[in-house]
Amino acid sequence: MNLLPIYQPLLLPASIPPRDDYADFLASKRVTVKPVGITVADSALNPKLFTFQRAIVRWALRLGKAAIFAECGLGKTGMQLEWAKHVAQHTSGKVIILAPLAVAAQTVAEGVKFSVSVKYCREQAEVGSAPIVITNYERLHLFDPESFVGVVLDESSILKSFTGKTKQAILTAFEPTPYKLCCTATPAPNDHLELGNHAEFLNLMPSNEMIMRWFINDTMAAGSYRLKGHAEKDFWRWLTTWAVCLSRPADLGAQYDMPGFDLPQLIIHEHLLSANQKTIDRTWAEGKLIPDDAPSSTTMHKVKRESLDDRVAKAVELVKPLGDEPIIVWCDTNYEADALLAALPGALEVRGDHKPEVKEERLIGFAQGKGNLLITKPDIAGFGLNYQHCANQVFVGVSYSFEKTYQALRRSYRFGQTRPVNAHLIYAETEGNIMTTLREKQEAFRQMQTAMNAAMAAHGLFRDDKRLDLINSTGAVPMVLPAWLAKVGA
Repeated sequence: MNLLPIYQPLLLPASIPPRDDYADFLASKRVTVKPVGITVADSALNPKLFTFQRAIVRWALRLGKAAIFAECGLGKTGMQLEWAKHVAQHTSGKVIILAPLAVAAQTVAEGVKFSVSVKYCREQAEVGSAPIVITNYERLHLFDPESFVGVVLDESSILKSFTGKTKQAILTAFEPTPYKLCCTATPAPNDHLELGNHAEFLNLMPSNEMIMRWFINDTMAAGSYRLKGHAEKDFWRWLTTWAVCLSRPADLGAQYDMPGFDLPQLIIHEHLLSANQKTIDRTWAEGKLIPDDAPSSTTMHKVKRESLDDRVAKAVELVKPLGDEPIIVWCDTNYEADALLAALPGALEVRGDHKPEVKEERLIGFAQGKGNLLITKPDIAGFGLNYQHCANQVFVGVSYSFEKTYQALRRSYRFGQTRPVNAHLIYAETEGNIMTTLREKQEAFRQMQTAMNAAMAAHGLFRDDKRLDLINSTGAVPMVLPAWLAKVGA
């Protein structure tokens, strides 16, 4: 008796073809990260690049669309310039690099170092015959994306800081661009879903499909997702088919290990300030005996204003003994910046309402030693800039955003820094839960980075024969009949 017609409606969607065509159906649904790029010999690459850097460039060129997630100081700028040069030469077209404010000037200088000509342009009319141009993210609307065959997103994690509208504009503008490269130290600390933005930008997989395939709603945190336990290895393996993830050269394999890539010591100094009279008066007025140490997003600034004078006084106490040593003082608001400028006259300040030219001049000036004290916000100077000449940072307050804190620290704490980095975090006891949240996010990031680096070390580069095949989740979901049922239907 043939029972298959009875069970088939319950087991298979109507769109799945007969079993004789099942192998073809599965083949049509497989998704792989296929190389669409350029094959370049190691000998054709810039000899100024290290061995591991040349390997990454060859790999990224071969894929055509790829991401480089490498720690600060591992030479992402040199690698992206070499990638752009070969794309431009191979296609006889143009490549545009999008970078945070003031990073463009540093990239042009690196281009001179690596003998790669890069033109800094503020609008399309300035491009001319230049094969490689660089501009700031904020000026993208002044360019014609269709005139470029390749695009590089420098510090691509900055996408998370943009509004949804701007982020979508970037994704849309370069959707048909044949060659794409994303470069950042980390795509987004603690936020696996931000990896979906990179995969979508590179035309590899829609972010919603990535979520459906490997993630599940986290019932402990509303609106959040977490990796499915059984899917974790496959997720990281898939990631490393299009993204190289490394904290040091040896993550690519022992053959790429080399001396000189050791991070300096990072010393975090926490300065906990007791509640002052303003806070005590408010607490009693609210009918409470002890101040709350868990401010909400709506009450946080009220709490921060109460402790402002104390935090600024502590910052001055830390800064003064350092003399002419370069120091970055990070703040989150204009009222904090105003108080700091009043207490530290002569400091360079960069704030959001400054003209782009002023921001750029001051940020570059600090890197060049024109001023030893910089007051600014992580949103403005926390991405991409190289301030390894500075080994002292002061955070006048703490933020719930681990990513901003992480990126700000990385301006000084990076490969190439020769001295221990001292970072001072000043906060009132009413902000205590913010520090607890930061520590939790730091541990989550450590676990994420460990998983990414382990996957990279396990699978390495240039492994077409070992690529992960995936079943496309669009359309009907294939189902494999149990062996006993297949026999019944034969």
